[in-house]
Amino acid sequence: MSRVTPHRIPTAVQGVNTSMGELIVGRPALLVKAGVNLPLDLVSVMSLLYRAVPGSGLDAWLIATRRALPGQRQHDLDLLHGFSGRLLYYMEEPIMRFDPLSDERAGATVDELVAFLEGLPPDTFREMVVHALGRVHRDLGTGLAAPQGDVELEWRRFIEPGITTASGEEVLELVFDNPQLKARTIRLI
Repeated sequence: MSRVTPHRIPTAVQGVNTSMGELIVGRPALLVKAGVNLPLDLVSVMSLLYRAVPGSGLDAWLIATRRALPGQRQHDLDLLHGFSGRLLYYMEEPIMRFDPLSDERAGATVDELVAFLEGLPPDTFREMVVHALGRVHRDLGTGLAAPQGDVELEWRRFIEPGITTASGEEVLELVFDNPQLKARTIRLI
């Protein structure tokens, strides 16, 4: 059996202080930045609240928090999270349109997010529904594209694969009533 002798890593190489674990002297090629962004945190909290039901395995305080929400808020939570698949794509859409990861929005507040969303035309919220449901269909591999017109049957067919807790009828109503879709989305935020 041969014996392996460990080699020591020098503590200084040509005047550069190295720490344990640093294998290459020099500037790292990868830069990792971290920060807190309230709009992104908000979408995470909303998805946790949506999933906070008995039997979910989430902490009791989170389930109690969901139960303490006013009835209309709980309904909107279930509706707006409950039609874009199990990954909850729709409520990501307004947040990502805000571009929270950009440098100019790094310290953005929820009020700034709401003001941004209020400035968007109502049709933009239907586009968000289409994009979210398009992601659902890509995940499922259906190949189904969004309807181009307002044919109810085509929209039902497009919406149904993403339904989890929402009523298909209510989702359909929102798709055809963009101002209401916008108002309820902003109200939930």
